[in-house]
Amino acid sequence: MATSLSLGGQTFASTDKACVNKTVRRDLLRMVIRSAVANGPTWETQFEIRPHPNEHNATLNRALRDSYGVAVTCRFVDGPTTGGPPRFSLVGRTETKRSAFACRLAPATTSTPLQIASGNPASGLNSGFYDAKDDCALHLGAQRVAIGASQPDPIGRSFPIRLDFDSQCSFDFTENLYQTIHGFDKFATIRRDWPPRPIAGWLDWYIAYGKNSEDLVLRNLNWLADHLRDFGLEVIQIDDGWQGHCPERLPGDLQGKEGTDWLHPNENFPHGMAWLAERIHEKGFLAGIWLVPYATNNAVLLREHPDWFLKDTNGNLKTAQGTWARQFGNVLDLSYFPVHLHYLAPLFKTLSNKWDYDYFKLDATGWTLLGIKDGTYPNRSLVTQKLGKKTLAGTEVVREGLETVRRIVNDKFVLACHAPCPEVVGLVDGARVAGDMSPGWEKGPLYMLRQTMDSFYTHGICWLNDPDCLVLKPLTVEQARVFASMFGLTAQHLMLSDPMDELGKDKTEILRRVLPICATRPLDLYPRKDAATIWDLKLERPFGSWDVVGVFNIEKQPARRVVRFAELGLANEVAYIVYDYWNRRCLGRFEREVILDVPPTACRVLAIHAESGRPQVISTSRHITQGGVDLAKVEWNAKRKELSGRSHVVRNDPYELRLWVPEGFRPIAVESSNHQAKLEITDESKVAVVRLASQQTDEIRWLVRFEK
Repeated sequence: MATSLSLGGQTFASTDKACVNKTVRRDLLRMVIRSAVANGPTWETQFEIRPHPNEHNATLNRALRDSYGVAVTCRFVDGPTTGGPPRFSLVGRTETKRSAFACRLAPATTSTPLQIASGNPASGLNSGFYDAKDDCALHLGAQRVAIGASQPDPIGRSFPIRLDFDSQCSFDFTENLYQTIHGFDKFATIRRDWPPRPIAGWLDWYIAYGKNSEDLVLRNLNWLADHLRDFGLEVIQIDDGWQGHCPERLPGDLQGKEGTDWLHPNENFPHGMAWLAERIHEKGFLAGIWLVPYATNNAVLLREHPDWFLKDTNGNLKTAQGTWARQFGNVLDLSYFPVHLHYLAPLFKTLSNKWDYDYFKLDATGWTLLGIKDGTYPNRSLVTQKLGKKTLAGTEVVREGLETVRRIVNDKFVLACHAPCPEVVGLVDGARVAGDMSPGWEKGPLYMLRQTMDSFYTHGICWLNDPDCLVLKPLTVEQARVFASMFGLTAQHLMLSDPMDELGKDKTEILRRVLPICATRPLDLYPRKDAATIWDLKLERPFGSWDVVGVFNIEKQPARRVVRFAELGLANEVAYIVYDYWNRRCLGRFEREVILDVPPTACRVLAIHAESGRPQVISTSRHITQGGVDLAKVEWNAKRKELSGRSHVVRNDPYELRLWVPEGFRPIAVESSNHQAKLEITDESKVAVVRLASQQTDEIRWLVRFEK
């Protein structure tokens, strides 16, 4: 770690050969080093360790301000004084575990682009580091913080850092960032192999609204197998409407609802649910199923086992909260062991083991469990009775219900719908972070914009965020691109819910460009209440880094948008090549900013690459990440003037590599491992397009030769 002093247009560093560094004070908590440059200035740097606080901080801002760490103070001692006040810098490297990453911990004072990461990219907006395995954060406090790209080493990661300040900076360490500061008190239970791999699928809810059928599922299954499976769609999920019904109705205000039988389907699924799961598997998909497991309106069950149900202090049965959820009846008492042994366990053994489903959407999780979590209950659980507990907190009861499911389905995918209460952390793979959307513009893309900003800091850290379904049929093509781009950039849990054979060619093409899901995580680790309309996905791969930026116009009139590179955390002194993905054209070379005119309710998705001064890949056709899921390798051989690489392509899907060709270079030949490659020089003389085709989903090697 080195300090430097800027004075009168000159910079003097403590590492200069002419600089003498001397420790003038040292004790357990404090060290002062005096740096003196011959015929130059003298300055002192004090490092002071702040002790650990005795109590946790209640808010993120207080945690970053008051947590323990190191305070660094620099002061000018002697030397020339012309040229304005002195400025100091602290330069060095931070060593972290491999599980840590650079991020932004302190909320910005103004609305800035939403930052999203795939890999370990650098950003000039980052202010610290976070390690999800230990749930700890290191915040760098200074007027200006610069964290460079990470370099892996045998033990962990190394990040170059630079802090610029007038007199003081700090290293602030915060323990239990999500567990204590963000309120996820069970965060420590997250598995070490977290996060789960994101998956995409289709469900029937917004087509049938509970009136689905075996025929409807099979019709869409066949279409999806032919058109989207090879692009990365993985799950076919049967939603509300498959379950059977008991003839006996519940008494009271729930008497109009037939009792639900989760162990038998209704007449619309004549071949049974195991048969349907087998058909789904035969087409190469995972089979998913919907249910409400923690409440039941089965009147026979209530009559035969009244002790299985939760009651309030007056002895009245508790029903699921919310108007829609009340139809599913009375909440089960999950503190009572027989409920797990004779109800939950047999149910999920049937769904998972006998019927062979791979994906479970547990609906009304919040409406049923939130009514439990604030109470205290007599301990009737054999598991926790062994620990000597006479009562159980509501949060423990909630988790016991989920733990039973997890124990039976093992590592299959579990989605908590209408959750995300902190109690589900570590027990579910995905969590619905918003209510139901409604097909259309207002409750589709606009709704997702607001919900994503508020909850994205949990995605890939607490669970995979589920903002509800991607429904394109009622939207225009431009609006469909907006909605799909929001999923493609954030990589939140993606479920389609359109009648697929009615979607049309243009919207099918849009879906193909956001599949598969490219794993991401947030770079802004706090809830955001603003409605940022620029979303910046930063990608880092072994062969390079680039940004894919969504610029959204949510208004019903045209808008001019200015994308300033500094506001994306990019260096201002660098020129960038910008490619417009949906419109398939290179916008050119820009410095500092690019200005866009965006039509009403539309978007632009830009790939932004730092200009390298030699031929480079600036976009691909396969996916909205423009290389994030398809490029396996890119390499430039300066001696041979060859750009080569490997790309994952989908069968019968024409594939394009878009290349920037700077002044002085000219492409002269292209080769590929499948012998179906064409080179095209576009009207824009600095852009070349390589077209590849394959009749198999495969990895293709390619090479473009240039002359200069």
